[in-house]
Amino acid sequence: VKISEPKYHYQLANKIRICTEMERRLRYFEMEIMKEDDIEIYEPEENYEALKPQNMSDLASVLSDMENELLYLSDKYKALLGTNLDLLQMEEIIYKTDDSFDNNKADINTRASIMRSSGTLEKSASREEFIRKFREETGMKLGNSHYEFVAGVIPQKNVYNFEVMLYRVGRGNLFYKMKPIETPFDDPKSPVPVFKTVFLIYFHGDELKNRVNKICNGFNVTLYNCPETLEERLLLKNNISNRKKEVRIGLDETSALRRRLLVACAMKLRMWQMMVIKMKCVYYVLNGLDMDTSSTYVVAECWIPLSHLDLVCRTLEKTNEHARGSTYPTVTKIHTTDEPPTYNRTNKYTRVIQQLVDSYGYAKYGEVNPAPFTMITFPFLFAVMFGDVGHGMIMFFAGTMFIFYEKRIRWHKMGEIMNIFFEGRYLIMLMGLFSMYAGLMYNECFSLSISLFTSGWKINMSQQIIMQIEHIDLNPQHDFKSPYPFGMDPVWRLSENLLTVSNSLKMKLSIVFGVIHMLFGIFLGLWNFLYFRQMDSIIGEFLPHVLFLCSIFLYMVFLIFFKWTMYGPHAAASRKMECAPSILSTMILMAMLQKPKANQPHLCKILVYLQKRRRMLSKRSSVISRSTTVSQVSVEDFSGSIKFTEDEREIQRLEVEDSLGELFIHQGIHTIEFVLGCVSHTASYLRLWALSLAHAELSDVLWKMVMRAGLTVRWPLGCLGAFTAFGIWAFLTFAVMVVMEGLSAFLHTLRLHWVEFQSKFYSGLGHGFVPFSFKTILKK
Repeated sequence: VKISEPKYHYQLANKIRICTEMERRLRYFEMEIMKEDDIEIYEPEENYEALKPQNMSDLASVLSDMENELLYLSDKYKALLGTNLDLLQMEEIIYKTDDSFDNNKADINTRASIMRSSGTLEKSASREEFIRKFREETGMKLGNSHYEFVAGVIPQKNVYNFEVMLYRVGRGNLFYKMKPIETPFDDPKSPVPVFKTVFLIYFHGDELKNRVNKICNGFNVTLYNCPETLEERLLLKNNISNRKKEVRIGLDETSALRRRLLVACAMKLRMWQMMVIKMKCVYYVLNGLDMDTSSTYVVAECWIPLSHLDLVCRTLEKTNEHARGSTYPTVTKIHTTDEPPTYNRTNKYTRVIQQLVDSYGYAKYGEVNPAPFTMITFPFLFAVMFGDVGHGMIMFFAGTMFIFYEKRIRWHKMGEIMNIFFEGRYLIMLMGLFSMYAGLMYNECFSLSISLFTSGWKINMSQQIIMQIEHIDLNPQHDFKSPYPFGMDPVWRLSENLLTVSNSLKMKLSIVFGVIHMLFGIFLGLWNFLYFRQMDSIIGEFLPHVLFLCSIFLYMVFLIFFKWTMYGPHAAASRKMECAPSILSTMILMAMLQKPKANQPHLCKILVYLQKRRRMLSKRSSVISRSTTVSQVSVEDFSGSIKFTEDEREIQRLEVEDSLGELFIHQGIHTIEFVLGCVSHTASYLRLWALSLAHAELSDVLWKMVMRAGLTVRWPLGCLGAFTAFGIWAFLTFAVMVVMEGLSAFLHTLRLHWVEFQSKFYSGLGHGFVPFSFKTILKK
């Protein structure tokens, strides 16, 4: 729906606020339900309709009452938990401090002090020990003056800092005892149980009393009034025991009521959320439409795909009959100068490819969509870098499992990374399949070769002589019979010059694939020019692009195949392998316009001048533009049917006249950009060779350094060595070779499509078609 300007209708805005408040309450209910492990939210399979306007106030009242009741029960439950915690802590204080009041009752009103000459913190186990230490260190006798004390509970993690603060502030004139509590407490202020410690502090004088209280407040400890006499302590114990029973009953009843309320809410939570969200979206769209003063009809401008136009009309007609409306909606085609959005149909297989293309930019309306071609070129170029039968088989198996169990996996909550892999399951399967094919071409399976056919190389020696020779040099003129039927000959895996041969092959193949890929992109640009009827672009842009690319880079591809075809061990004397000219030297000499040397007869001197299309210098008043199809909702009085009108008039657009100087500057910059871009893009395709080489070498290192080392362990540890080596090798193969190397090859393939391929024809300056969909909104 096209909302050009934000509008404000009081009634609709008020409805949106009510829906927003109901959404907040439903989110609060969901958070409280998620805190309970044994309560599950019911996930309905049916699709509920939007909340009806006449039922909105009723649902808002129900949710408000439920929220108030839940808040009351939650606050009451927390208050009871706090009361229960205080009772438990007070009970622990009484039990832990019994020895402090029972020992030396005759000296209970004596003054105590600690004089530490060493400055370290020490705790006295009993009053006798404290008095003995005090007399030994000071030589003084305790008087008969009155002293005071405080008792409380502190978390064990704060005990050390608490003791240091008491010693520093009290200057050693404090006596305290610490006893940890073995069982943790369920503190309402902490999400996890907390271990605490009981403390008892003796002091003398009001000054120390104020300091102790400030320290306790600073550490946020809980202080309790602890009686000294035995009768008071027994009475308090009985009182605490009775109150604990009452609090426990209150906790059980409150918890049961709260749980009953959450269970009832969990059964209807998803239904309420679905109805409220749909209703909010409806009001949001209506709030952005044009409404007449009498509020009898609304007018909306919206984009509708032509294939869905009949469906929209039938839906409006059925809705009007169901609502028993007095007027009929009318859909009218209008013309606009706005560029239509781009609508690309996708399914579960093409969706991930289209998302990769749209990440670069949406196609303009009518522009060629590269996604259908990327479905094949993307996994193919990925396989060129990732070619290995074993690694491709692992990737293919992972993608196949995602596809086979997609209905089960879809309803499970996955992390963000796993969800990305699941959405790209079809692409992963294709990348694995193409990698297996490329691995067969390279004849690589976990860095080993597969001998499917008889080798084309023959050794004309007896078995005994072969076993005595460590190195054998094979002459292709005599020992080479015929090419290997499919892929590389496995005998190259045993040769010392394997790297030289494979590098030459992969480097040339990367150039061949790159030039074909770029040339295909230029021809897709021709498709755009024909669709938009830009004949001047075909003459001034497409033809020079093709001429330049074919004259240099396609000619280099021709030289590669010409050299493979014409030169070989069984050719004539002038066509032997040692007589083959260097392609690199040939291209350099062509660029320098020098004469060819001997054995290089196939040198072409080509000079290409690239010219951008010429624009008309005279003022043009208008150009023909493709008409766009839109629809507008209006109302006709009792028309009885839906009418369609279409105006075929051509829309005129003004173009800004370019000066001659600006034209030359623009075309000169474009010419330099395209020429340098072709060179850099062709070199960029060498990443196909580089990553393939790195992948093969790293796989070979893993096999030799890990797996082969485990297989060479002798008896009796051979079985253990092989088992351990296989575990390490399997883990590194999956983590490094499949996941990390696969991600690296994926990113390089993405760059080749975004920059080297799509830059030849794809602007990506459009905007996507985002239809109003309850399904999409609910998924988010």
